[in-house]
Amino acid sequence: MGWKTLDVGEQGILFHRQGHAEIVDGPSRFYKWPGQKFKLLNRYTADQTEYLVVHYKNGEVEHIPGPHAMFLNTLEINSVQVHKAISLDANEALVVYKKDEEDKVVRYIQHGPITFIPKSTEWVHQFSWHGTAKKDRYSKHATQDSHYDDTYKFRQHPDDPKEKFSKVPNALEFTKLRIIPDQFYYNVEDVRTKDEALIRVKLMVFYELKDIETMLSNTQDPIADFINGVCADVVSFASQLTYEEFMDQAEKLNDLSVYPLLMELAKKIGYNVTKVVFRGYHASDQLTRMHEMAIKTRTKLRIDMETQEQEEELTDMKLRSELERSEMEQSLQIEQEQHRLALKKQQQEHDLKMQTKEKLEYIRQMEAESEAKLSNKKKTDEQMLDHFEKLHGMGVDITDYLISQNPQPAKVVRVVAPSNKADVHIHQN
Repeated sequence: MGWKTLDVGEQGILFHRQGHAEIVDGPSRFYKWPGQKFKLLNRYTADQTEYLVVHYKNGEVEHIPGPHAMFLNTLEINSVQVHKAISLDANEALVVYKKDEEDKVVRYIQHGPITFIPKSTEWVHQFSWHGTAKKDRYSKHATQDSHYDDTYKFRQHPDDPKEKFSKVPNALEFTKLRIIPDQFYYNVEDVRTKDEALIRVKLMVFYELKDIETMLSNTQDPIADFINGVCADVVSFASQLTYEEFMDQAEKLNDLSVYPLLMELAKKIGYNVTKVVFRGYHASDQLTRMHEMAIKTRTKLRIDMETQEQEEELTDMKLRSELERSEMEQSLQIEQEQHRLALKKQQQEHDLKMQTKEKLEYIRQMEAESEAKLSNKKKTDEQMLDHFEKLHGMGVDITDYLISQNPQPAKVVRVVAPSNKADVHIHQN
C-alpha cells in the first residue's frame, strides 16, 4: 500500500485482488492499493558474444542471440540464462546435432572461424577422450578399477614428475575439435623383450585429423586407439629382440614401418599418423646395473683389443718403415749405379768420339801427305820427262842413257826353291 516508483529500464508485475496481473514498465509511478502485490522483475542482458536461453512455462525453449536484453516475466517464463557463444578459430570445428522437420536427429560439422550460437533445437557434441593423468582423476577411477590405482603409483617416478606421459579415460573433455597437426607423449609400460627383460619405451606420436565424419563413425576415443595400436606394435617389435639387440636396434622405433597396426587404425578412424619419435627407454635398476657392468666389461675388452691393435699397427708401421727405408736405400743405390754407368757411358762415348776424331785427323793427314808425295812425284816425273825430251831433242839415246844411269851388277845370285823343298842351289855366271 502506497506509491511505487519504477525507474527507466525497470519492469514489474502488479497482481490485483481479482487474480489478474499487469506488466508495469518504467519510468512509472502508481499507487498500490490494499490487496495488490507488486514484484520487480529481474533484467537479463547478453552482449554480442553471448545469447539468452529462455525456458517458457509452456515447455518451449528459445535461444536469443545478443546483443539483447529482456525481463524474466514470471507469468510466461520459468527461467532465463545467459550463455557464452562458442568462438571457433580457423583450425577448430564443432560437431552439432539437431532435429529436422521429421523430428529426426541429424549431424553436421560447423567449421571456424565463426562465433557460433546454437539454435534451441541444436546441441553440441561433447568429446571425452584419454588425456593426461591427474591425481583427482586417478583417485576417482581407482575405486572402480585397481589398474588405475597401480598405474598412478607407478607414475610417481622422477622420469615423469608432472605425469604428462600417463593417459587415462575421460581425462580430456571438450567440445571444440582441433583439425591441425597435434601430438602427445606416451610411455609404453612393461614391454618384455625376448630374454624376459622389462623396459619402458618412451614415444611421441604426431597425428593429424583428416576426416571428421570417419572419426565420428568409427571411434569414440582416437587417443585410446592410438595408444592401443602403438602398444601392440612396440610389444611386437621388442618381443622379437633380446635386450642387447633392442638397444642396438632401438633407433628403428623412429620408422613408421615398425607401426603397421597404428597406421591401419589411424587410417580407419580418419587420422594420419605423420611421425613417431623414439625418446628413449628405461629399465629397472637391477637390469640397468647389469647392463652397466656388461658395458664396463665390453668397454675394457674393447680397450684391450684396441690397445693390442694399436701395438700391432705400431709394429706393422715399423716394419713398413724399415721396408720402405730398405727400398729407398736400394732405389738410391740403383740410381747411383745407373748414374755411374751413365757417366761411364758418356765418358766412353766421349773417348770414342775423340778416337774417331783423331783417326779421321790421322787419315786426313795421311791423305794430305800422300797427295803431297804424289804431287812431288808428279812434278819430279814431269821434270824428268822434260829432261828426257830435251835429251832426245839433242840426239841422245834415252835407253843408253838410262842404262848408263843404272849399270848392270857384277854378280847376280838367283835363289830357286822348288815347292815343298828347302834345298838351295846357287848358280854363278
